[in-house]
Amino acid sequence: MLRNAWALADTIGDLRAPDGRPLEVVIGFRRDGAYDWPAFEARARQASYRLSIRKLDWSFKPPAILNVMAARELIPEGLVTYGWMPRDGLHDFLDCEGWIVFGTSLEGYVAPLRPRIIYCADHISRYVPEAERFRTPEHKKLTDETFLGWRHARCVFATTPRTISDTVSYAGVVSRNVKLVPTLIDPVRDTPVPQMRPPGDRILWVTNPARHKNHLKALEALRLYWQEFDGRLDVLICGPSTDQLRPASASDHPFAEALRNRPRLIERIAFAGEADDAAFLDLIADSAFVWHNVIMDNGTFTAFDAARAGRHFVSSDYPSMRYLADRYGIDGIWFPATDARAAAAALREAERRLRAGEAPRHVLVADDPQERVRAYQGLLDTLLAP
Repeated sequence: MLRNAWALADTIGDLRAPDGRPLEVVIGFRRDGAYDWPAFEARARQASYRLSIRKLDWSFKPPAILNVMAARELIPEGLVTYGWMPRDGLHDFLDCEGWIVFGTSLEGYVAPLRPRIIYCADHISRYVPEAERFRTPEHKKLTDETFLGWRHARCVFATTPRTISDTVSYAGVVSRNVKLVPTLIDPVRDTPVPQMRPPGDRILWVTNPARHKNHLKALEALRLYWQEFDGRLDVLICGPSTDQLRPASASDHPFAEALRNRPRLIERIAFAGEADDAAFLDLIADSAFVWHNVIMDNGTFTAFDAARAGRHFVSSDYPSMRYLADRYGIDGIWFPATDARAAAAALREAERRLRAGEAPRHVLVADDPQERVRAYQGLLDTLLAP
């Protein structure tokens, strides 16, 4: 969500309020996040629009207390356990005219102390069962209350049709209040370009420990790729918290545990950890090709990094990724997320094309700038309407 927050700020920062006033954007990042706060402040000062950064905590109160404080029914009693409120230690974001909440399906019912709209990245929990510790009545109630808050917001917006559809059919938001917009930042025109280098000799697998990343299917696909399809390329894993996937760690992650029992595979897998933007683009540029193996999400910007570096993009086939590939001209090598053998075959096909000198057929197409302005101006008009 970090990259998305900056992207959204940059997208709306140069727009105008409905009455024509210039905007000031405030981003709240969790106070307990392991962030480089001075770098954040420096980045904010360099913005072409008025931008400030605040450290954010969440507090909560029962609806009855909030309703008394507001002298009106702010939150429906009996339906919501707590109303959640952002805190910054000074103004608590009440000096803002409207709030854009990055929805997680688990943020609870955000008290409507200001008009609010919700950004929904995806509904992974609809497709990938949560870990056992989350499958509790309390967890379900929190999700239900979150979705109720979404239904009471001015709108929910998303960047792929599948997420829009899920927001209606799964979260229960009425369709007239759900808006499809272009990606938060133009992935072709407004993102850094990797250096053009000859392909390297390792597959770059970008992942993290989350369950939807399909780790055990991926491990089986790699076994098949090396042992049955005679694949010759090793794998480099990178991404946030990927130390949890290392077999040498004390992690109980299923991938780490499975890999410990396969010493022949361990020697072919290396870990790069989490990289900053510049280092990540170097990893892309130094890769043989890029592998994206998930069950479901909202698509990945890594596809655009791979395309601009002239690398083949091997991906599980699911609606949001297909939508982004079709919209922006990414030439993918696709496989079903549930089929490890098909994934292995896709990896081998990418290697074959690489060795044959067959360049990927990416034809990147940028967004229409006016379409982007209309879409995001429409969101602001909805948020800040009287």
